[in-house]
Amino acid sequence: MKRLVSILLLCAYPPLVFADTIYFKNGQTIEGELIDYKKNITFRIPDPKFDISWNFPASGMVLQHSKTPKGSIIKHVDNQTFVFRKKHVFMVNSGDKIIRFSWMNVTEIETEPHNHQEILARQKNILNGRLKAKTVIAIPLSSVNTKACLILIAYSMAIVVMSKI
Repeated sequence: MKRLVSILLLCAYPPLVFADTIYFKNGQTIEGELIDYKKNITFRIPDPKFDISWNFPASGMVLQHSKTPKGSIIKHVDNQTFVFRKKHVFMVNSGDKIIRFSWMNVTEIETEPHNHQEILARQKNILNGRLKAKTVIAIPLSSVNTKACLILIAYSMAIVVMSKI
């Protein structure tokens, strides 16, 4: 009976299985449907049950929500569709291909069903490596008194300057 119910669910609602996933550079992910990625990333989220908030800083209106990095949303098209900035997105896992976003280019990695998970795992390892590097850099400043750290940096820079004179 359980098999019959699971097969019925898979047939009735394929987006549950074949959803696209956005991987942001800060490690957050969102599942939904990729609509377009040529200029910016347009993505439809089937059931956006997350906190959406509007901020009004001096520079203008900013849309934020709990599942994306701050400043990553350009536009809220409708209740389910959002346009994201490419600079916040690391990659999109879209069915038979993985789309990687770097500083100025977009790379489409075509995959076969037998090697898709392996390639996806490699890309996730790259992202996790970048996240670990950022964490290692951030730990000393957050765990030590910031003022003392800045004084130490200024003192060491003064020693370098004095040694060159």
